[in-house]
Amino acid sequence: MLLALAPAAGAHRCTGDCDGSDTVSIAELVNGVRIALAELPLETCLSFDADADGAVSVNELRVAVNNVFSYCGHGSPPTPRATATPTPTATPAGLGKG
Repeated sequence: MLLALAPAAGAHRCTGDCDGSDTVSIAELVNGVRIALAELPLETCLSFDADADGAVSVNELRVAVNNVFSYCGHGSPPTPRATATPTPTATPAGLGKG
């Protein structure tokens, strides 16, 4: 009986994450809304159908919106990369005055 309640092997745990990146992008969220409105087929992104009922509900969209702002949690979150920022240099006063 417990096996019937367990998720299928390889089941997607992040509602709205269409590409398996452990995050939900705005583009993925837009696709989820389009699936809910029947503008796109569900097969476009099956991860929006968290309850496997063959449709995308308002509640599933709400969960996906929350996932836009948080990491879905397969292991460790992505490490932010530092970007180089030029450091201003001081110029001695009076330099260049004649």
